[in-house]
Amino acid sequence: MKHLSFLLILASTFCFAQEEFTNNSRYQLTISYGPQYNNFVDYDQDVETVDGYILPLEGFPGEDALLQKREIGTYFNATFSLRIGGRNYLEIGHSRTLNQGVYNGIVFFPIGTRVEVRDFQLRHRNHFFKLGYKRVFNDRLSAHIGLAQVNDQRSVINIFPATGNVQIAERNYENANSAEGIAYIGAEYDLYSSGRFTIGVKSTAYFIISYGPELETFTISPSLRFNF
Repeated sequence: MKHLSFLLILASTFCFAQEEFTNNSRYQLTISYGPQYNNFVDYDQDVETVDGYILPLEGFPGEDALLQKREIGTYFNATFSLRIGGRNYLEIGHSRTLNQGVYNGIVFFPIGTRVEVRDFQLRHRNHFFKLGYKRVFNDRLSAHIGLAQVNDQRSVINIFPATGNVQIAERNYENANSAEGIAYIGAEYDLYSSGRFTIGVKSTAYFIISYGPELETFTISPSLRFNF
């Protein structure tokens, strides 16, 4: 099953955890920002570029589809954790991913009209609303697992020279009920602590479960945690 190796790698962190633990904070707020990989923005075709611009896909006969975005984008996460006993935490959070594709070119219509697309940036955003469980193994290593709903927002341009039509559209949760069920699993490793603040690295993989499971997004990003 495609990309499930990420799940096995992350789950293996549970097996190598040590048993030392002295952090007794009741609440934790974790912020992370960094790169991410999105498995659903290339529409199962190679992203081809010329001078840094993405080439349109050929859709139906006579159609130029501008919808692909680059698989590597940015990731932002904010998670609040409540200690529910011992090393166990309940967490609630919101994550957002952003992938972009830049297009540039001219499409000619048979009637003589032309459509110019100049340095046009299309975006694909995912919003994850998460509820999960966090287990702290020691003063450096923790792991988390849970469920989420992902709402996506994507922009596309479809050009039909044969019929003389141009379609510019945005598909999102409000106008298309664009949402999926997601499961996630990940790990966090602390690198440096000072007072109530901790700097570390956090990895998370999101898997679509409403059909699949199949990897949606994977990230490894720096994190800042406030313990109180």
